[in-house]
Amino acid sequence: MDILSSEYDIVLTNPPYLDSSDYSLVLKDFINKDYKDFRKNLYSCFIRKSYDLVKNNGYVGMITPQTFMFISSYEQTRKFILENFQIEKLVHFGLGGVFESALVDTTMFVLKKGKEEKIGEYINLTGVKGKDAKKEALYKIWKEKDKLYISKYVHYIDKKKFLKIPRIPFIYWVDPKIIVTFEHKGLEKYAEVRQGIATGDNQKFLRYFWEVKREDISFNHIKDEKKWVPYTKGGPYNNWYGNLWWVIAFDEENYNLLSKMGNKLPNRKYYFREGITYTMTTSKGATFRYLPPNFMFDCKGSSIFFSDKNHIFRFLALLNSSFFKYLEKFIAGSVDLEVGDLKKIPIPESIFKNTYENETLENLSRLNVAIKKQNLEIFPTELHFNDQTLSNFESIYNFIESKNILDTYLLLSEGLIDTLVYNLYGLERNCYSKIYNIVDLPVSFYPLDSIKDIESLPSLRDFLNEEFAHEMGLNVKILENIEKSIKHFYITNLKEFPRQQNDSNRNRNREQYINYIKTKAEILLKNPLSVLKNIELDENLKELAYLKIDRDVQKYLLQSNEGFIPLGFSKESEDKIMNLVFDERNQIERIIKKEIERYLINNYQKNHEKLYKNRPLIWKIGNKKYSIFVHYHNINQNTKKNIINFLKKQPQTKEIKNLINFFASKNFNINFEKGVLQNKEAFFED
Repeated sequence: MDILSSEYDIVLTNPPYLDSSDYSLVLKDFINKDYKDFRKNLYSCFIRKSYDLVKNNGYVGMITPQTFMFISSYEQTRKFILENFQIEKLVHFGLGGVFESALVDTTMFVLKKGKEEKIGEYINLTGVKGKDAKKEALYKIWKEKDKLYISKYVHYIDKKKFLKIPRIPFIYWVDPKIIVTFEHKGLEKYAEVRQGIATGDNQKFLRYFWEVKREDISFNHIKDEKKWVPYTKGGPYNNWYGNLWWVIAFDEENYNLLSKMGNKLPNRKYYFREGITYTMTTSKGATFRYLPPNFMFDCKGSSIFFSDKNHIFRFLALLNSSFFKYLEKFIAGSVDLEVGDLKKIPIPESIFKNTYENETLENLSRLNVAIKKQNLEIFPTELHFNDQTLSNFESIYNFIESKNILDTYLLLSEGLIDTLVYNLYGLERNCYSKIYNIVDLPVSFYPLDSIKDIESLPSLRDFLNEEFAHEMGLNVKILENIEKSIKHFYITNLKEFPRQQNDSNRNRNREQYINYIKTKAEILLKNPLSVLKNIELDENLKELAYLKIDRDVQKYLLQSNEGFIPLGFSKESEDKIMNLVFDERNQIERIIKKEIERYLINNYQKNHEKLYKNRPLIWKIGNKKYSIFVHYHNINQNTKKNIINFLKKQPQTKEIKNLINFFASKNFNINFEKGVLQNKEAFFED
């Protein structure tokens, strides 16, 4: 007891690393009583205990995991360190470099007890690979005073700068000019960041919109009061627009149930309002999208609302900028970007000024939403799906040409938005490369083959659909100004942009939205403008051919008198029905490089289920030899009768008789209230 109650000049320890989830009941009770603010991990309790053991002006030396430096559950630990110690030295090892047998992201630090305030030394070795290399780097810095190593790895920071940032993360490597941006007021000053609904039973209340009948979906709930209301629920990485696949049961009966379940319908006054919705967690970080009016929102699709809806698009541009992605890296207290984190994002007051730059920022944001919406209309899993885009290959080729041009504009717009946002925060060009060392460099900053690639960019207004432009408040004059701004910006600034680093770590192909121009630009390390002039329309045609096949199958099943497609019964009947279903059969087969019936039998169902997120509208029924396709919304007694009559006309083999018995035993009265999964499970159960 004398040892534990005495004070020492130096406390040196490698404390035990034990997460709170692994505490015994006895240890848990003890820590909750005496070390509650430090309870997340046992090593954090040792940091607190070291304060009691060391004399004033004494030193504490520790090796611990790096988690206390950033994660929200250690905020009180960081606050305690800053209030009671001077951080003399901190070596951020990252993964490896200390222990032979344990892969732990470690940090070594020396603290001096007392209120003395001076500049601390922080050494970042997270990018140095291997224990020996990290050891050599430390030797070069501390023993040899190697200036090259010091300039590359050492940061000198006043600990008070950490206090400017929400949750007080120890982000010692961040440029002081960027830390200054946190002197601006937070987003919560200018907008309402609201958590959405947690139903308590998603299986009961939520459906993908294609699972319910279109006529039962409400697009103006205040007037029509239909049962199913469009609902946003987060989803994969997808900026600007999209992921609007869900509906929620919100008639009077379900409203009353929801009012008593889950989180009991919070923030009701924001339902059906226009705003910004976002996904908290993706492999590339949070992602922000336009929230149209007449939608409701989930707790995983929490949303942002403004008293003046004209502010939506300026803020949407800011939140989708590279600078925000950079801030998010150390603002988010965990894997998720929580509502509380988002509220603290610093917002420059100058964003509200009606300057030419701010109007350009707003209009670029509107343009990006319009482009995304137009380029998504070819997908049947979008509420605004346009069947005509897949009606024939002439339409598909026109769509590809338009999409490639608009996607190029989208990428160029994102690069210009980045620069406008930097200007809003007063950041100079020397900060750009530091930001792009952490987040991906926009592909629009990649080198051009020729300046003529900019000058030859097709006119925006020739390819952006007037309907989508008008919906986003973009008239001909605004589109002309956007086009001029983009071309002028890249002609005058491209040589000034940061050069791309080794892009092997880019998060490629992890986005819901596939931008062919961006994908190729990343592979070739070329500017989208240079990619556009050389891209062939046929390069990505197969994917759209699959969509056309799906469209043609569904159209036939819903419109034909028969209501089903049989395959495997005879070559003659297959040819006949394939020609009925696919009016451009030969071209489809040329593109997919196989007979259409082979594709339907062997590949179609898997692709269809993936497209429809495992809530398939087309069901394949039968065995290895015989296949019958039916449409979920056309499973009824008439379809059942037609299938059985067709089977009775076939040679009555044992397999055919078994199929007849199978269909005769099935209930073809679908209960659409239950959704695809429950109905499919009930239909196929023995």
